[in-house]
Amino acid sequence: KSNPDFLQENTDFLNLMIDAHLEEKQVSDWNNIIDLDLLVAECVTFVAAGSETTSILLTSAFYHLTKYPETLKKLRKELRDLLGERYEKDPDHVITNFLEIDQLPYLTGVVHESLRL
Repeated sequence: KSNPDFLQENTDFLNLMIDAHLEEKQVSDWNNIIDLDLLVAECVTFVAAGSETTSILLTSAFYHLTKYPETLKKLRKELRDLLGERYEKDPDHVITNFLEIDQLPYLTGVVHESLRL
């Protein structure tokens, strides 16, 4: 394809959209067929939709955690058990990673239940 260099090896969302559009139009030169204003508008739509979904998830989770204090208590215990001393030293600056978060089945359950509701 004759995409610019910055699009050659990326598999990010924008590049995937461009590739899909090129395949649909059965052309290889993206400069001749892509309306950049339309592409930006579509990206904004996806970002906005994703942000709204995240907002709804967090609102639902926080609402239900305040409605059911025992659930909140179990979640806090799970977080404290995993984060241990880091939490006790400075609860506002606990740095974690995906591997640690993946070890939190109760948190995962809370997130899944919030999505379901």
